[in-house]
Amino acid sequence: MKIKLKNSISKTSDLLIVPVFKEDLKKTNIFPKVLANFLDKRQKNKDFTGSYLETLSTYDLDEMPRQVLFVGLGSKKDLNAKVAMNAFGKSGKFANAHKRENIEVILTKELEPILQEILESISSSVYDLGKLKKKRKSHSSIKSLGIITNAKNLSESIKRAEIVSSASELVKDLVNQPANIITSTVLANTAKKVAKDNGYKVTILSDKELKKGGWGGVLSVNQGSKNPAYCAIIEYNGGKKGDAPIVLIGKGMVFDAGGYSIKTRSMEVMQQDMAGAATVIGTMSAIKKLGVKKNVIGITPIAENMINENAYRPSDIITMLSGDTVEVTNTDAEGRLILADAIHHSLKFKPKSIVTIATLTGAVGAALGPLYCGIMGNDDATRDKIQKSGEETDDLAWPLPVPKEYCDKMKSRYADIKNHDLGSAMYAGTPKAAGFLQHFVGDNKWCHIDIGGTAFTEDPKHYQTPGATAHGLRLLIKYVEKHA
Repeated sequence: MKIKLKNSISKTSDLLIVPVFKEDLKKTNIFPKVLANFLDKRQKNKDFTGSYLETLSTYDLDEMPRQVLFVGLGSKKDLNAKVAMNAFGKSGKFANAHKRENIEVILTKELEPILQEILESISSSVYDLGKLKKKRKSHSSIKSLGIITNAKNLSESIKRAEIVSSASELVKDLVNQPANIITSTVLANTAKKVAKDNGYKVTILSDKELKKGGWGGVLSVNQGSKNPAYCAIIEYNGGKKGDAPIVLIGKGMVFDAGGYSIKTRSMEVMQQDMAGAATVIGTMSAIKKLGVKKNVIGITPIAENMINENAYRPSDIITMLSGDTVEVTNTDAEGRLILADAIHHSLKFKPKSIVTIATLTGAVGAALGPLYCGIMGNDDATRDKIQKSGEETDDLAWPLPVPKEYCDKMKSRYADIKNHDLGSAMYAGTPKAAGFLQHFVGDNKWCHIDIGGTAFTEDPKHYQTPGATAHGLRLLIKYVEKHA
């Protein structure tokens, strides 16, 4: 999709998208006369009120493109990323459903500051789910997108939208494809390619190196898989030499059968269990292009939780990279084990802050549903910055507590800690999982983002498609660039 700025409407375009605030209907003269007259008539008939997500389309207006779509944005005081992204995502889906190739959007002054989000939402709304089909056709009909505006300083917004949209597509492609295609080796190689393409330092720790180093969490989880385990470490030095880095750690479970604590449902979508790693890889693919002036390290422990005669068992006690021993009470509580090893490894970099992101628990979906990821940590300031980053990008996040009482539930009689609380498994699954991770963080500032309810959906927002959502990508980029 080619994006360009234009100062006038072209009647040869296939579709014109006209965003309308409620207040605009009181002074329709801000629009070209033909559009103003049409809106005045529709307003008298109460056909269109400008309410949020309301749409009205018409054909064959004089001197206008073939079709015009009016989309309501509600009141100006309520305008934010969420409103704009959903409204323009809905418009993008409309254009695609009607096979419109050359579309234009009127950009009012109020929308200029969030042009990036508008463009990202249109791109996201037409993501192609059918990339593996034999007779594949381009999912998106949109070939060109013209932005009608007199503003002169919007080229950077277009560039940024293209960078973030490309990163979002990478995340979705990784998460949507099954584990027979995105194997542990493929995921590790993807991290390596992203690093090489951007000129980053990258280290890929293989099975052999993990064994030599004592990565007991990663290796134990991977024992049942025929595929090797890895850990990818990507280092971006965009800040001053010697500045403490921001560390991003993403869980890379390419498939999770649950191990011997086998999953009883939803196994068919467990390719999504590497969404945390995909999000970190996607973030690292974008930050240099965006000109981020900070040191950032992305770490992705990669494994596969399967069942065979070599698989780890409930009751096993394993020794982690940190030297701590863990009693395995549930083999399906595996993500925290590989994250814990990665957290300990990250301490060698003396980080400014550590952010872990993972489809850590199903419980977070029960608690917060498909709109909000859960955020927990040991530093309120870091957690609040993560939440603010989510509000600014519509990657919404909500804080959950990690009280000492829940952390104490993870104590073991036989080891330093256990990976799952069998005694009270019916409640507080998400905070207790975070409590396990907190054990390995030490005094470092840390926040965990649990995308277990938001990474994959059958109930997409207007700018999403079913399947992978890339929830957390825009949040992490915003956090690293603006708030960290």
